[in-house]
Amino acid sequence: MTPEADFWAEHPAAELLAGVQRGETVTASGLRLTRTYGNCLWPGVREGDVLFYAPLSELPLAHLVGKILIAQAAQGTVAHRLLRALGAPGRERVVLGGDLTGPDAPRRRDELLGVAKALYRPGQGFVELPAPLEVGPLGGALLAKLARFFSWAERVARD
Repeated sequence: MTPEADFWAEHPAAELLAGVQRGETVTASGLRLTRTYGNCLWPGVREGDVLFYAPLSELPLAHLVGKILIAQAAQGTVAHRLLRALGAPGRERVVLGGDLTGPDAPRRRDELLGVAKALYRPGQGFVELPAPLEVGPLGGALLAKLARFFSWAERVARD
């Protein structure tokens, strides 16, 4: 084993890594996983990363503002940050948004699948979940263009 392999064998997330390598969608600890697409949370979350998420508790969602949530959408699953929780507990509506894309339309709580707990990047291993970018609208637009370029360059390098 390499020193890096030894490190991951002892890492608390080793069980999660084993799940990714086996292509599982639910780990033994009950965490679910989803592969990411798009650039809305770039550079912290990149296309092809794997997010591990836990189902939401019945607690109010306001304490999760800024965290990455996974939601069901018409095009599949979406990983965006919780920007606002509106309404009474149990009947909340939420506003999610990407760091580079801004707010989505409000969603019902029952559209939320869970909250991100870990991020796995192929070729690098587990990395810290990113903090929200605070770059303003102009900086976000510039970063979105860079994200599209870097995603294209990574795809070309892999092929």
